[in-house]
Amino acid sequence: MKLKNILAIFSMLTIFSSHGIAADFVLIVNKANTTSSIPKQDVKKIFLGKKTTWDDGSKIELLVQSNSPVHKPFVKSMVGKNPMQFEMFWKKAVFTGTGTPPVELTDAKAVKEAVSTRVGAISFIPGDKLDKTVKTINIQ
Repeated sequence: MKLKNILAIFSMLTIFSSHGIAADFVLIVNKANTTSSIPKQDVKKIFLGKKTTWDDGSKIELLVQSNSPVHKPFVKSMVGKNPMQFEMFWKKAVFTGTGTPPVELTDAKAVKEAVSTRVGAISFIPGDKLDKTVKTINIQ
């Protein structure tokens, strides 16, 4: 009986801790972007190259930082893939000519700088790296 209780507690802690990790990222865009919130399904479509324009018709420019501590939680919770599946998805899109992969940047500072200078850009960063150079979008 004790083992079942321990396993139940461990399972709950695992669920809550993974939920906490997912909340550590923020979705960011250029400050000129008029979008204030976006459905989760659209986030998935954007990061899989299936939605390529904003509602105003301007081009979406996708930026990522694969070595970020929030890359795995973001890709898993928002795109429904693990990092390897995400990478393979984009390799296949390039090989078949069906998509252009995200621009890969080195760190959160580089991501923020790129987003702040590119009107159509979208990316994600750790929440503690957020500053006033970019704008966050709420995920619905």
